[in-house]
Amino acid sequence: MLKMPVQEWESVIDGNHYQFKCEQDKAFTYTIKANDESVVVKGGFLTWIFGFDESFTIAGKEMRLLATRQGMDVAYDGHFLISGKPYIPRPAWVWVFVVICISLVFMGGMLGGAIGFIGSAVCLSASRTDTPTFMRIGVCVFVTILTWALLIMAANTFFGG
Repeated sequence: MLKMPVQEWESVIDGNHYQFKCEQDKAFTYTIKANDESVVVKGGFLTWIFGFDESFTIAGKEMRLLATRQGMDVAYDGHFLISGKPYIPRPAWVWVFVVICISLVFMGGMLGGAIGFIGSAVCLSASRTDTPTFMRIGVCVFVTILTWALLIMAANTFFGG
């Protein structure tokens, strides 16, 4: 696996200046340095499947290290430190849709798992947008129903009469 490039940036948090450095140690392990403090952030199995989103503490402040399209970024107090974009945490309710989609692996094997994984990824992505909650839930309901319908149609096509 290729290592991510070292990222360095400066941020002002609660009136204090921080010099950050993020360096990948191995697969899903990163070292975050802020001024004189250093912490190792490790991802696990869920990180491998659903993306890097792990908490850590620097200077007594709870932060999150996340993989974004632009690389790794740190979220604190509702915003990403590098991009400045708002950080929307993964809501707990999305895991219901993820489990329902992923459970297709038990019904349709590899094909069901592939369809379910794509559906769960779409639900996870939709759940972290800034649209109203009812719309995000609606998208996840639609995607979940669509994944099941796709598996049923594929099963009928390949194994039906």
